[in-house]
Amino acid sequence: MLLYVIFGTLTTLVSFAAYFLFRWIFAGYDTPISVVFSWICTVTFAFVTNRLFVFNSTTRGAELIKEAVLFYASRLLTLSVDLLMMFLLVDLTGLRGVLYEFAARCFVSVFVLILNYILSKVVIFKK
Repeated sequence: MLLYVIFGTLTTLVSFAAYFLFRWIFAGYDTPISVVFSWICTVTFAFVTNRLFVFNSTTRGAELIKEAVLFYASRLLTLSVDLLMMFLLVDLTGLRGVLYEFAARCFVSVFVLILNYILSKVVIFKK
């Protein structure tokens, strides 16, 4: 659990950095495009770190592919939660600004982090 929190924190930092980088790159667009691009970066980082360091998975071949597919599929579910919550908190309210969006990302990240852990522990890297 401690390793999940450590790598979860690093994953969250990757997510935030990627989100704001893509908000800068895609200035003028709504948040979903930034969320999706940051999601791709974040999930790839999370899969590698969770697989190697948190859940110590040693699968190879077809089992590794199954693990990756389940991981990305579960993260698609949490991406939909992320998109919905960011849409409700930023786009629907019309509230903008780095501090507000940072607070919204923090709030949403708590829910996503918990849901990701449950899915990883129970569905993907179960022993």
